[in-house]
Amino acid sequence: ELVLSGLGRTRAATVEREMALRRGEPFSFERVLDSQRRLSSLGIFERVTIAELDPLRERRRDVVVTVQEAPRTTVSWGVGYSEQDRLRGSVEVTRRNLAGLGRTASLFARASFRGSRLLANLREPWLFGKKLDSFATGFWEEERRTSFDYSRKGAALQAGRSLDPRTTLILRYLY
Repeated sequence: ELVLSGLGRTRAATVEREMALRRGEPFSFERVLDSQRRLSSLGIFERVTIAELDPLRERRRDVVVTVQEAPRTTVSWGVGYSEQDRLRGSVEVTRRNLAGLGRTASLFARASFRGSRLLANLREPWLFGKKLDSFATGFWEEERRTSFDYSRKGAALQAGRSLDPRTTLILRYLY
């Protein structure tokens, strides 16, 4: 059996879908490590621990998955100065674990006397019920330079899947 502990906003199904160790299947330390790696890579937990409930039990092993959820919202900012940009500032707001499904949304803005940039990003770890780590990104930026000015707007869609531990297939569309 799998016993889940520490879940607050995260749905049990979100943890179970990342587990390489399944109920009723043979116990494997390799699957325990893979499950721990997959749960940690979601970016929604500060700590993930997977341990046997009673290690001395021989025929049947129950596993306890204990997680500590990361803060849902983080805000980071910065202020700087350079000869080219002069005064420059940035702010980023990230919201993790949307709807308890491991999704993440972020918004980044940067401004200076020479230009500005706005970037919005949404990450979906399971697209269409498949293990496809996906991103949707929209951006807008402008900059004033000595020889020319520019303004760009665009969007990008990306989906990636690990084929084996050393190979990942990534499909990206940029507009």
